[in-house]
Amino acid sequence: MSTNLCELPNGFRTRPHDRSDQRPTYPRHDVRRRCRGDRRVAPEATYSNAVPIRGDPAACQARAQGKGQAVSTADWALVISICSAIVSLAGFVWNVWSKFIYPKPRVQVSFSFMRVVQGNFSGEKVLVLSATNMGPVQVTLYYALVTYSRWAPRLSSVGVLNPLHNYPAQTTHSIGPFGGGLPKKLDVGEQFSVYLLPDHEMLAKGDYERIGFSDTFGRSHWAPRRRILETLPSIRDACEKATAVRFIGSIAQVSTDLSLSGSAVGVRATGRSGVCA
Repeated sequence: MSTNLCELPNGFRTRPHDRSDQRPTYPRHDVRRRCRGDRRVAPEATYSNAVPIRGDPAACQARAQGKGQAVSTADWALVISICSAIVSLAGFVWNVWSKFIYPKPRVQVSFSFMRVVQGNFSGEKVLVLSATNMGPVQVTLYYALVTYSRWAPRLSSVGVLNPLHNYPAQTTHSIGPFGGGLPKKLDVGEQFSVYLLPDHEMLAKGDYERIGFSDTFGRSHWAPRRRILETLPSIRDACEKATAVRFIGSIAQVSTDLSLSGSAVGVRATGRSGVCA
C-alpha cells in the first residue's frame, strides 16, 4: 500500500487509495478530496479552479496554498485600467493647473537675416528677432539675450543684446538693452520685433547656443536652433564685407591725410623761400 500523503488547506492529511477494500477516512469538514492512486482532485463544486496535483507533497501543498499560479488576462486588464485612470487623472489636473490656476504664455520666437527692399533698389540688411504671443495670457518682454555653452571660455553664460533704436530712421544707433521698444507688453496674437546690426561680430562667432527674449516673470523664450544655423552664414558674410569696406575706407583716409600733409609741407616750403629771398 502506498504511503504518499496529501495535505489539505486546513492542515488535515489523507491517505490515498490502495487496492484493498479499505476506504480512506476524511475529517468532518465541508471540503473533501478524492484521491485515486497518484492523483488528487478537489471536487468541482467546492474548488472551481482545482487542477490535478501530482504525488509530490511539496507541490501539493504549494498548489493548495495558491502559490505559483500564473497571472490571468483579467488581472492584466485590471492593472492596465488602473494605470490608464492614473494617467488620465494626472492630465486633467495638469490642464486645470496650467490653464486656470497658473497659466503661462507661450511665445514663438523667430530669428532671421532680412534685406530691406525699396522698389527696384535692394537696400539695407538687418537682423530681425521676432516674438509672437500665442496665449493664453498677455506677456511682457523685458530684454533680448543669448546664452553660451557652459564650456565656453567666458565669465558669464548669458549675454544681453543691444537692439537698434528708432529703426529704420536710424540704422546704426543703439541706446542699450532697453532700446528698440523694450520692455514691450504683448497681448494674445500680437507680434514684436527688434533689429540688430547685420555685421554683428559677436553673433558672427557662432559660439552661442540660443537667442531669444526674457519676460518679466524670469522665463526665457528661445528661437529654434535651426534658425540660428541658417542665419549664421549671412551674418559672417556681412561681417566680411563690412571689414573690407572699413579697410578700403582706412586706406582712402590715409591717402587723403598724406596728400593734405604733403600740400601743407609744400606751402610751408614756399613761404620759407619767399622769406629768405
